[in-house]
Amino acid sequence: MKAVVFNDFCSLGNCALKVNISVLMQNGIEIIPIATKFFSAHMGYSNYLSFENKNFKEIVLNILENEKSIDLVYIGFVDSKEQLEIIKYFLKKSNPNKIILDPILGDNGKKYLGVNDEQVQIYREFIKFSDIITPNLTEAMLLSDFNKEFVNIEREDVLEMAKNLQNIGSKEVIIKGLNEGENLITLYFDGSFTWNKIKKVETKICGTGDAFSSLISVCAINDKNLKNSISKIQDLLYYTICNKELNDGLNEINTEFLKLDYN
Repeated sequence: MKAVVFNDFCSLGNCALKVNISVLMQNGIEIIPIATKFFSAHMGYSNYLSFENKNFKEIVLNILENEKSIDLVYIGFVDSKEQLEIIKYFLKKSNPNKIILDPILGDNGKKYLGVNDEQVQIYREFIKFSDIITPNLTEAMLLSDFNKEFVNIEREDVLEMAKNLQNIGSKEVIIKGLNEGENLITLYFDGSFTWNKIKKVETKICGTGDAFSSLISVCAINDKNLKNSISKIQDLLYYTICNKELNDGLNEINTEFLKLDYN
């Protein structure tokens, strides 16, 4: 199985392509990573530098020329219309079996630094081509243009967002991060819906969203039922986090043992 992953690369910090590569490889998937942008460190650090991949188009076209069989395409960080068009061309020519969209726009009710309306529109365009989309609650609000205070969001609101995202084009919608007391709630929607609950870890763990979407990709590429897989993925991530020594400051996901057991 082969997966092409479009995402950013951070030199310092365990997230984005680093997490994608680790999770997919240990689950037996050959990954073809393509950096959409380079960062000196991820945005959890107090300062960082960012650089464009000036050879992005040439890399994509070369992969198209040399690799004729792509099972899955994963789309993470993209912030330019030029890259949007190049990736759309790649999808048309490679015709993968599954397309996973993991939009990178914000968290906890706020946009990430540097995210603008154009980037939101770029992801809305990608939704039209996606089989599965995995936004957190903030990203789902932005993509569905849902106007309500973040702290007042309830399950019925999340369900409405999922319907909106499916209407744009995605066949399956997974929305993460609804707070309900001591728990975090994840919605799976494919026309019908399922709610998944996991106990909340108060400390923020960078890279968890990347790991979650990577594990969703593992299930998708192996034709596993996503509705039944979400609780397994959440349990694996929760176990991983709870068995990690957490710091008062910045914490990052440990990807060493993120291998799914289908038994």
